[in-house]
Amino acid sequence: MDALLTPTHLTLRFTALERLLAVRFERELRIPREQIVDVGEGEGLSWKTIRAPGTAVPGVIVAGTYYTKGRREFHYRTGRQPSICLTLVGHRFSRVCIDRRYLDRGIIAALNEDAMKSAA
Repeated sequence: MDALLTPTHLTLRFTALERLLAVRFERELRIPREQIVDVGEGEGLSWKTIRAPGTAVPGVIVAGTYYTKGRREFHYRTGRQPSICLTLVGHRFSRVCIDRRYLDRGIIAALNEDAMKSAA
């Protein structure tokens, strides 16, 4: 996965294998920066979470679309890697959670700054 931050969007570009595991047909996920309202540490999924569609092997991979408590989330996390969750407003996903290794510190800092501005 590659992450590209422009002045208006965060774009996540998936490899063919990542798309297969996440059961995604689109090559990229575009998130307008103004829709990111919070950036935080990822937490594990609840037993009440429904995967549809996607892949889940405990301790190995969580990839795809997940539904919980009226929320639609996208996850792509592998192993026990630390993850980052972006809380979104007005997007088809309410949260996007990915391994921290896909976002460098500069991108995380810029997204945190955007989230603080939208909260004010």
